[in-house]
Formats: sequence, structure tokens, C-alpha cells
Amino acid sequence: AVAIMAYGFSSYRKEKLQDVIQSVTAILEQVIASHPQYTIAYFNLGLLNMRIANYGIALDFFAVALKLLNDTECRIDPWCLHNRDLEVFNQLLRKHLNENLLLLCSGEKDTALEKIRNLYKAVILYLIATIEEEYGRVDKVLEALLEAQNLFPASGAITVNAAKKLFLLGYYDESVKMYEMAISILPMHIDDRMENLMLLYACRMDSKANTDIEKVINITNS
Repeated sequence: AVAIMAYGFSSYRKEKLQDVIQSVTAILEQVIASHPQYTIAYFNLGLLNMRIANYGIALDFFAVALKLLNDTECRIDPWCLHNRDLEVFNQLLRKHLNENLLLLCSGEKDTALEKIRNLYKAVILYLIATIEEEYGRVDKVLEALLEAQNLFPASGAITVNAAKKLFLLGYYDESVKMYEMAISILPMHIDDRMENLMLLYACRMDSKANTDIEKVINITNS
């Protein structure tokens, strides 16, 4: 199902996608029928419906996936395939998932599986935030992003997005702290540093802004 979805969205024109959507949906529904606690099937159905803008249905599938992930008795599949054509995978999942798969292979099974569980929960919450933004429900966007960041603080992408939303909603002090966390994770991302500089000046934190300007100059000159 995952391979069909990835190939279909990257290769087919819009008019041919309907066959892909029906095929993927049928396969994943069969998986759920035989294995109703297989979390990744719900996750991928959520992704599929999100990609075709069926946001309400996507939210329902993501909610089920989160519920299953919150049940520690529910087994998680760390080796499932993913949609590598989807930028969300490249931004949020690939690096951290690979790190924890290596940890799993090194014998630290419980630690690795717990981190993978939290990673999936964080990614789902990030996707929920993206959908809620489409609906204009900014309070739910921020709530989902902060929960995602708390679950997986090592994600620079999630942390940066949480910082941006905090700033837009007027939580300036909290945004400054979140940007600092993001920069510590992604120190070479100049765009994030520039956004942080604008925030520091908006908050009249001139001294810190001047110090950070020097750091940006040093990075760009290196």
C-alpha cells in the first residue's frame, strides 16, 4: 500500500490518482480488518486522506493511531515502509527513525521502541496541527505543536514551527525560548537564526540580538 501510494503520487496525473487512492484504501482497510491494532495502517490512511484534502477523515484516522500509540500494550512496527516522496517523511521521520533503528539493532530494544513510539506520536500531532491550520483553529494548532515538541524535543522542524506559532500568537518570551532550543538543534540554519533575531528586536532584547548577529556573521563567513 505504501509503495503504491508513493509511486502513484509521484508518477501519476491527477485523473489517474483515483485508482491509486482506491487501491491503497482497500489494502489498508484489509490490514485493519485482520489486525485492528496495527497502528501504522491508521497512520497511512490518515496520510493518504490528508494528501487528498479529506481533512476530517484524516483527523479521524490520526486520532485512532494516537490512541493506539498511547496504549503501551499495543505493539509498534519499527520496520514498516514510508512515503519517501512526502517531504514530511524527510523532515520529521527519516533521520530520527534511522537513529532509533540502529539503537534497536544494538540491543537497546525497550529504549528504541519507546523513542520510536514517541516519534510517531509527535509526527501525528504535527500533521494534526497542519490540518487544524487549514481550518483556522489556531488554538488547536499550538496545542498540537507544543505536545509534539514535548514528546520529541530532538526534532528541529517541530521545534521551529512551535516557535513560529508562539510568536504569531503573541507568546514572545515562550517563542524566544523555543527558538533557542531550535537553534541548538539546527545551529547552521541561518533562516531560523534570522527569524529569532527579528523576534529579539521585537522583544527589545537588543543585547542578546547583537550577540546573535555576531554568531550569524561568523557562521556565514566560515
